[in-house]
Amino acid sequence: MNSTKKFIYPWFSIAFAFLISLSLLLLPFVKVHSIPELIIDFGKIHPLVLHFPIAFILLVFVFELAQLYFSISFAEKYILVLLEAAALSGFFSVITGFLLNATGEYSGGLVLDHFMAGCITAALMWFSIGVYLIGRINPRFYALYSISLLASVLATAYTGHLGGSITHGKDYLPDYSQVLSSKPKDSIEIVPVNSLYHDVIAPILEMKCISCHNDLKAKGGLSIKTYTQLFKAGESNLMGITAGDALKSEIYNRIILPVDHKDHMPPEGKSPMTKDEIELIKYWIDSMAREDFLIQDTSSGEKINLVLNREIPRIQKFRKQLQLSKMEFGAIQSELDKIGKKIGVDFIKDHEEEGNLFVIQSKFPPSPFSNDQLYLLKPYLELFSKVSLISTAIDDDGLYYLAQMPNLKKLYLQKSKVNGSGLIYLRSLKQLEVLNLSFTKVDDQGAMFLMTFPENLKKVFLYRTKTSKEVADAVSKYKPGLNIILEEGPYN
Repeated sequence: MNSTKKFIYPWFSIAFAFLISLSLLLLPFVKVHSIPELIIDFGKIHPLVLHFPIAFILLVFVFELAQLYFSISFAEKYILVLLEAAALSGFFSVITGFLLNATGEYSGGLVLDHFMAGCITAALMWFSIGVYLIGRINPRFYALYSISLLASVLATAYTGHLGGSITHGKDYLPDYSQVLSSKPKDSIEIVPVNSLYHDVIAPILEMKCISCHNDLKAKGGLSIKTYTQLFKAGESNLMGITAGDALKSEIYNRIILPVDHKDHMPPEGKSPMTKDEIELIKYWIDSMAREDFLIQDTSSGEKINLVLNREIPRIQKFRKQLQLSKMEFGAIQSELDKIGKKIGVDFIKDHEEEGNLFVIQSKFPPSPFSNDQLYLLKPYLELFSKVSLISTAIDDDGLYYLAQMPNLKKLYLQKSKVNGSGLIYLRSLKQLEVLNLSFTKVDDQGAMFLMTFPENLKKVFLYRTKTSKEVADAVSKYKPGLNIILEEGPYN
């Protein structure tokens, strides 16, 4: 009786281990259309559990090496327990990764490679259990177990490398080839900053104000897109800029209000102006707000020169980036990678498009990304054909910058802070084909803007938004070529 149980149990365990191994290899090919949000949220613990299989499989490897080369013996049950712990935690890590991937918050080739490598790694761990158990019955299979264990360790290292590339960037490991090479890196000549208005004041206003005060969205009836518009009055009937007197200029008075004042500009939630920026605007206005005012016109002893000395490096960097359009692909990719590290996104060559076009996608795990980071991409707007900024803080004001990407074809903004009031900006995107706004607060009023979009727009996903089916049907009827989809939709 006991011998029968002893015989059945290991073979059942072996078959189970091989079955799980095969299932894990098939998991990347499983497509899901709908998973309850509560279960999907369970996937967010993936970054917490992925370290366990790494630790357990390395312990098994160390123990086996110790037995092989140092004649240190360990009870077989301990090896088996560690193998089982590695396999179980590996399985759990893959499942949470699968659920995390199903949220659509993370997309792109690197994420897919990481997931597939994770499935292969966990499958090898379960396969190792199977051949280990067979080896206990027939020692001739120990060599196969050793190969499988080594493959598990190597796969773990590769999967970890891909995970590190996702979280820290592709070049998070030192590239010693650049240190050993004497070949100089691509460089861009720094453009001198000459004009106080065009090179200093205008960039400040564009970064902090123009997303709310432009020709399409003129809050308070004021647009400051051009120099002449600065000298017009908004709904308050007060002049935006009164040349020669900052205290009589509505723009200046709004930016110096207390931050908690309801009329303070920029409004709550936007990046306020720095003291240096405010000081520069005041100086420029008091100096008659001239468009042709040159920086060298300031007297050498003036206090404003100290402020300019602090601001000019930032301006030089901005102007330097403007020259990217003249650079070759490799240099552009290098510059984008540097920026991507700072703002928490990846820039990937779009192989579906001709020319030097890129995809913007959020990193994993996501870094804080808002309208301010979008502004930093202004010199590169013509380079992007696809944007995936899912679960970011991008709101309707940020759509102003996205609308300036003339080559943009696909835009994914699921779970962002868009409510639809800024969709009017996007109608300038003549090449836009796919727009995914699932899990946002886009309502019927915002969805109505879709009627004004170019004919090139083919698909808009509005799953779990505030848009009613009646309005979605009405938009589709008005624009027969536009398919309004109230399902979740793709993420890349």
